[in-house]
Amino acid sequence: MYKNVFIVIFSLLFANQVFAKNTGILVSIKPLHSLVSAVVGKTDKVSLLIKGSMSPHSFALKPSDTKLLNNSAVFFYIDDQLESALKKTVGGLPDDVNVIKVSTFKNLNLLPVREDVNWEEDGHDHHGHGHDHGSNDIHFWLDPNNAIKIIKGITQKLSSIYPENISAYKTNAKQIIQKIVTLDSSLKANLESIKNKPYIVFHDAYQYFEKAYNLNAIGSILLDPELPPSPQRIIKIRAKIENLKAHCVFKEPQFKAKIINTVIEGSEIKVGILDPLGANIEPGPEMYLNLLNDLSKNLTGCLSL
Repeated sequence: MYKNVFIVIFSLLFANQVFAKNTGILVSIKPLHSLVSAVVGKTDKVSLLIKGSMSPHSFALKPSDTKLLNNSAVFFYIDDQLESALKKTVGGLPDDVNVIKVSTFKNLNLLPVREDVNWEEDGHDHHGHGHDHGSNDIHFWLDPNNAIKIIKGITQKLSSIYPENISAYKTNAKQIIQKIVTLDSSLKANLESIKNKPYIVFHDAYQYFEKAYNLNAIGSILLDPELPPSPQRIIKIRAKIENLKAHCVFKEPQFKAKIINTVIEGSEIKVGILDPLGANIEPGPEMYLNLLNDLSKNLTGCLSL
């Protein structure tokens, strides 16, 4: 009798493991999570993989993260170049996880990584350069027009996976797109007064935002976010700060402030904060709007002084 009961219990447990269906939507970084959440609305749970101030370049998966990835029905991420730490894991996910790489969405305005003389005076600093020549800059979500295209791509992908939610997705997408259009107009007016003021960023993550609002970034401290700057690089940036009369240098919460302090030592340049990922912003459907607002406020706050 006990043997039969054991067999039945074991069979039920085994059946649950075999036939368990992956559920939920998982997203790699916070800005993308915000856009997905806005489209999904109340139709499903949307989880965030890379939280807080962790960098997607160096993010280390915990066992619980790997389990979450393997058990999700859908996983959205930007590109192997951004979430480089996830490349091997994503490539080995089971077939029942719908893996969606956003950089492949149609009609995105993709800009090349800046390596020409208009960005870096001599065109090249080979020390610690982690980008392939001719590769695209993958921080494309910082262009509001790209965000709208991402939303449309998210809507299309999810509608093919969950056709029962098409109506909700389309309604939600229309609402968040209108909010982005309204915010975009407001930011253009807010940033007009600082568009000619030169400044230095920590790493070159903002050119989509700069081009959208005609801003005047003149260089970055890091060429590769995964490697510290060389002594030659620090000398070059110090010279650029002095020669081009940069008003501000911007640090990022994902990286140690020590590098910034070394670069600006002996200078009177002001220091601000820019964050392309919104580490300190509450995740959710409104997060993307708050991210763009924060970038605008931090730029004007430092450059208007």
